[in-house]
Amino acid sequence: MAKKPRVPSNEPDRWGHGIEHHPRSEELVRFVAENDFENYDDYFQWEVGGDGDNGESLMYEMDSFFEQEEAILAEKDAKTQKVLEAAEDLEAWASGTMPTREKQTFDEAIHSIFRGESPSSIKELDQLLAVLGEAVRGLKEEDEE
Repeated sequence: MAKKPRVPSNEPDRWGHGIEHHPRSEELVRFVAENDFENYDDYFQWEVGGDGDNGESLMYEMDSFFEQEEAILAEKDAKTQKVLEAAEDLEAWASGTMPTREKQTFDEAIHSIFRGESPSSIKELDQLLAVLGEAVRGLKEEDEE
């Protein structure tokens, strides 16, 4: 299940701390306010431009969402980068250029998994991720051809 932004339990006092709005918040609220005025008879009567306006409050609430969303994406990017780096190590293993000691550790991890055992270290799990990452990357390259 994908991670999603959640309502924070301790939102900072954004206005009191002078925290700038997220650019997407500003863009979206201004669009919504203009669209509401032009096409919906100003139903919500959004006000933007002064502290305490309803549009300003909405922007602060959206800031929280967009900041969390970016943090989640950055976390995913970091994990993806780690898998890609491990995949490079896998290429070295497959091509025979990996140092013997690392190759032996990798081989032991794969054999333990095939025997139905759990990998005994984080390094073994990272190496398994490398195998999966390489497989996925190889499939994507084949699809692109």
